[in-house]
Amino acid sequence: MLPTMSAPTSLGRVRTCENCVRAKIRCSRTSTQSCDRCLRLNKDCYFRATKARTSKKRQTRIGALEEKVDQILGQINQPRSSPQQAPLPLPLSPKSESCAPTPRNPCDVIGNGLITHEEANRLIESFRDAITYFPFVQLPRNATVEDLRSEKPFLLLSILLVSSFRNVPLHLALEEVSTSYLGGQVLQGNRQQPFDILQGLLVTIAGTKKKLHIVRFSGYLHLAQSIINDCRLDYPAKLRVGRQRIDVMLDTDPPTESISLRNEEMRALVGYFLLDACHSIVLQRTGTMPWSPFIESCAAKLSQECEFSTDRYLLGQVQVQHMLVRIDSLVARGFGNNQAPADIEVMISSLQSDFEDCKARLPVPIDHDVFQGISSHAFEIHLYQTTFFDVYPSSAASFDQSMALLRIDALCHGLAAAKQFMSFYFSLPPGIEKRFSYTQWIMTGFSVAASCKLVLASLEPSVRDHDQVRGLRETLDMRHEIQKCVKRLNTLDQECKGGKWDQYEMFFYQDWLRFLSEWFEEKYRLAQSDSAGENNSAPGVFTTGISENNMYEEPQPDPGFPWVNLQDITIEEMLNVWLEPTNIPHYF
Repeated sequence: MLPTMSAPTSLGRVRTCENCVRAKIRCSRTSTQSCDRCLRLNKDCYFRATKARTSKKRQTRIGALEEKVDQILGQINQPRSSPQQAPLPLPLSPKSESCAPTPRNPCDVIGNGLITHEEANRLIESFRDAITYFPFVQLPRNATVEDLRSEKPFLLLSILLVSSFRNVPLHLALEEVSTSYLGGQVLQGNRQQPFDILQGLLVTIAGTKKKLHIVRFSGYLHLAQSIINDCRLDYPAKLRVGRQRIDVMLDTDPPTESISLRNEEMRALVGYFLLDACHSIVLQRTGTMPWSPFIESCAAKLSQECEFSTDRYLLGQVQVQHMLVRIDSLVARGFGNNQAPADIEVMISSLQSDFEDCKARLPVPIDHDVFQGISSHAFEIHLYQTTFFDVYPSSAASFDQSMALLRIDALCHGLAAAKQFMSFYFSLPPGIEKRFSYTQWIMTGFSVAASCKLVLASLEPSVRDHDQVRGLRETLDMRHEIQKCVKRLNTLDQECKGGKWDQYEMFFYQDWLRFLSEWFEEKYRLAQSDSAGENNSAPGVFTTGISENNMYEEPQPDPGFPWVNLQDITIEEMLNVWLEPTNIPHYF
């Protein structure tokens, strides 16, 4: 009798006997006993015993993952009252790293507990009041702190930084966060929100009131330029892919309808151009973004649409800045060398005419608006001081009568422009300087320094006895005006510093102005004493310069007084004492 084995009715999925498994053939049976092959070969037909399947391991893994998910959700939903109360992140395996919570933005000073929502709201409102003086980064009317915190965190940080100068501890803490973020992440290539970084840099540069920020000015400016280049913001949007940078500034003026940039991008581009041009013109640096028809077209489009009330001033600002560039470019090309006086007059008259046309197109008179007034007065002073010192220098051995008259005319116009500027400046409300942007500070300093230099130049022997020159010099009374400037800044300095800043000095302009006042007073006294000694000891020896009675006589060479040699000191060297304290020229 053949050994048999009952079929595996309770063996789960095993349906093949072990003999058929080893032979790798199909196991078929016609009865519930042995399979057909085992019956034929007279073999024992038996089946492998099976173990019941269990899902314990699977359930354990799922439970562990569910527990981690619950813990992560608890972290996210837990209110973050302070950084110290936040739970530590859970150690996750490499397979579950994608489930980790998003790290907090390093610019989120509200989340880090440096400032409260209420204080941030107050500083933002303060920034909205000051935005008139640098209207190139506008906040939407309905923008809230939370909107900026989530969409433009670095811009929010920069706004809080420039608006918190009265709160010394907060200002220093925000400054540390800003510099750490720029140096540790942005310079390392982490630019996930480049336009947010660009706007924040423009606000930091324009709103600085601190000497340390001036030292960093060039670095911040070049960082902003790199973002503009990378994002190709100085191109129309449709040309940002296929064009070469080498010819971007050679395009003809595109029609306004073809500009498809967002308004905030155009404002940022115009704002960078004005900051760069102002810095390069006043301090005689190489500009990184020259004027182009495209930039002026962007300003024209913004002025035409006037999304914000300050947009209407942008075109005039770009045009005035372009005319300032034209003055320097003419001098750089040797303007005045071996040229007929008539040709020189035509060039100067062209600039004067263009400036008058620009003023006529402004929405308000220049003396009714700080934003327009400071740059417009600076243009007039720059035009005439450049004409006097660079086009008709006194170092020339001799010049004909027409050149002498042109030189006196330029000096008279310069003194008159200086008087108009000082009258405009003192008509401004006291304390308005707290809202000045970098461009207003540097343009004001330039105008004051150039006015001092023009007054000292009016004491040159070749021109000081001219009745009109003497009358304008006395009307201006620069000695009195500069003392008024010092007193005005002393009041502002005490109000804003309160003796708390020490080495973190704010409104550093005050010290430079006091220094300039002392320098001017010393040079002025030397000029007066030399003039008195000359008249008492040898009447007529050194008074053969231009005057009402001898205007058409050939002027005598300068006698070489030590205070007369103003060609050796430039406006930018005067300003370097303020803006670059480590680079003080020996003339001071």
